[in-house]
Amino acid sequence: MLYSKYKYPENWGEEEDGIYVKEFTERLNRAIKDAPEFVKKVMMPTALGKGESLPVSAFTRNGTMMTDTTKYYKRGIAVKVPVW
Repeated sequence: MLYSKYKYPENWGEEEDGIYVKEFTERLNRAIKDAPEFVKKVMMPTALGKGESLPVSAFTRNGTMMTDTTKYYKRGIAVKVPVW
């Protein structure tokens, strides 16, 4: 037989998020706690790769995004910075 059947654990769909996912979610929620509705409902889902689930009505009519939003979401920020 070329292929073998893989047996998944019975509780595979009930696994909790890992510690890093939980920490990220907590930091994200703290960062956007006082954010404008646009950031919470449009920018964050888009930045997290869930933009396709948003209705067209969530966006502005001319397709522009609110300015000054980088303070709510930053990617690739190092926890520690090396000193040369």
